[in-house]
Amino acid sequence: MDDVIKKADDLAQAIRANARFETMRVAQEALEKDEEAQRLTEEFQAAQALISEKEKEGKPIEVDDKRRIADLQQMVGANENLQAFLRAQADFYEMMNRVNESIQTVLGGDEGEE
Repeated sequence: MDDVIKKADDLAQAIRANARFETMRVAQEALEKDEEAQRLTEEFQAAQALISEKEKEGKPIEVDDKRRIADLQQMVGANENLQAFLRAQADFYEMMNRVNESIQTVLGGDEGEE
């Protein structure tokens, strides 16, 4: 088992050294310092939760609710730090999905390699 842990540590180091990880880390730091982005994120999440709750309860979604979500989406789309983070996050997750697929392929295969 120590060999498996060592390889997991090596994989973690390789991921940390990858440019996609660093890009996401830098974008996340910029996002955390952007008070406007934080406010927009919180407002957008609250508005989404309100609409989700109304949908669950079978209540109608008011025009004002739809307008508020559309306005927030536009403001989120205009925030450079939010957009940079979302792009970096998508790139990083794409890489991690490929890593996971590779692991799943080997685990599901007949190779029996370590």
